[in-house]
Amino acid sequence: MVTIGIIDTAPNDFHIIAFPPYCRSVEGSGANYRVLDWTLDEQQLDDYISTCDGFVFTGGDDIAPSHYGEEILPECGDIIPERDAFEFAFFAKVLESKKPVLGICRGCQLLNVALGGTLWQDIPSQVKNTYQHQPSPVELIAERTHNAVIVQNTKLHEILKTSKMKVNSMHHQAIKDLGAGLTLSAVSTDGIPEGFELSGHPFLVAVQWHPEWLFPQDDSFALFSAFVKACEDDKNEV
Repeated sequence: MVTIGIIDTAPNDFHIIAFPPYCRSVEGSGANYRVLDWTLDEQQLDDYISTCDGFVFTGGDDIAPSHYGEEILPECGDIIPERDAFEFAFFAKVLESKKPVLGICRGCQLLNVALGGTLWQDIPSQVKNTYQHQPSPVELIAERTHNAVIVQNTKLHEILKTSKMKVNSMHHQAIKDLGAGLTLSAVSTDGIPEGFELSGHPFLVAVQWHPEWLFPQDDSFALFSAFVKACEDDKNEV
């Protein structure tokens, strides 16, 4: 059985609600998991790489705009520099390992920025004529609130086997410019990017919505199962 490294979310009051769905989704798809604490210790980072067969970059607070060359706007949300520093350092090692990666919400944005992309710091104030991508109250995170188009001839389309679906949403930032080598795989019908994958990588798939909150519904189960299978295939090749 493979082991999936799941990056820990912020240690706040929402942690007890936000983190368990990732764990349930991984276990429900037939894998073990390991919680990855934030660290810059090289030995610990290498241990994460050697003991895990794939990695989930999870949701959470905003990424500091300095990482994509912008000054911070008043509408930008909370930033945790320690998490940013860990994830950018760790992703460099993950990318070198070529092990499977699944990015979710902030994780999607983090991977994009790490590969040279940029973000909208705040959709409502920067992008016109968009949906409410961050519904309130937070309990609505499990509700499918808007449509997304799944781009044909992508890995995500192959996994989900649909060209259009309704997704849930909990974000006020979004991808503006895609990073190097990334292919758009999903887009909201209001034009906000909702997913991408890295060309030439065995499995690097990222989505802006929260499939862990929809698990085990069919599309969510398909995504996590495909990720776990990619981890199994990669492990068996070694």
